[in-house]
Amino acid sequence: MKIDEALYWQELKSLRPQSSKHKGILPSEILDRLSKFLSTATPVMQVCSTST
Repeated sequence: MKIDEALYWQELKSLRPQSSKHKGILPSEILDRLSKFLSTATPVMQVCSTST
């Protein structure tokens, strides 16, 4: 499973509030989602960096 940079930035943008209507999103929720996303991406990055 490959996670490309476009998908990573798409995820970041989805976490960022689009307007004042989304003020309900807490930083802790964003960090929790981001950490879960990164936990799936990190092993892939490690494999790519060690193979070069």
